[in-house]
Amino acid sequence: MSANRTARLLRRLPVVAAVAAVLLAVPAYSSPPASPPQSHPHGNSLADWLNTYLQWYLNTLVGNPTSFETDVNGNTIVGKMVLLNVPNVPGDGTPGSIDINLLPGESFTVPLFTDYGFQYPDGSQDPFQDVKIFKTLNIAVKLDGKTIISGKNVFDFYSKFSVDPPIDLGGGTSVVWAQAISMIHDPLSVGHHKLTLDVVNTIPQGPAFPTFAEFHNTWNITVAPQKCGPKH
Repeated sequence: MSANRTARLLRRLPVVAAVAAVLLAVPAYSSPPASPPQSHPHGNSLADWLNTYLQWYLNTLVGNPTSFETDVNGNTIVGKMVLLNVPNVPGDGTPGSIDINLLPGESFTVPLFTDYGFQYPDGSQDPFQDVKIFKTLNIAVKLDGKTIISGKNVFDFYSKFSVDPPIDLGGGTSVVWAQAISMIHDPLSVGHHKLTLDVVNTIPQGPAFPTFAEFHNTWNITVAPQKCGPKH
């Protein structure tokens, strides 16, 4: 796979749509919070969960699917953690949306703005990005109309790590590190929810991505118990 084609494919992931919950079935419930940035929900840190997410998402994207379980709704899961899929958008500001069905008790994790480092056939690799790119993001993540992440706390959700194991993109090129803003959220109450994300970087990024990436994504989430078949 050429580096240019790989870069185009990977542009799909940097932003994740934010979700504002509209609870119909149980309107008296308030939505649970996002997990604190330094916590270890389900035994893993933000970086750990994002590494797991990238192993699933990027390997699938380049045609090397890995073995992950799925729930009855077709979501990729690790235990009770859903690796929330993202809209297929080019990252040029074109709005995107996706419908998601979750079961009660399922948490979810999702990347919000991500950059990757490649290792090339000659053994060289991209240097890490300046953290100012992430500290100065123009970002708004909202759930139930309430802001979860903004420019004031965005760096609390930052992680930087080596991708383990490296993700083979073919032709001797692999993804070896990631820097990202991501989040983990506790299970939502039964009903209809909407998560929305608006984000654009104010400092140029590179080399794999366009100078500026802009996303306006929405997740329409329905949480409902598994339906049982008729009794015989």
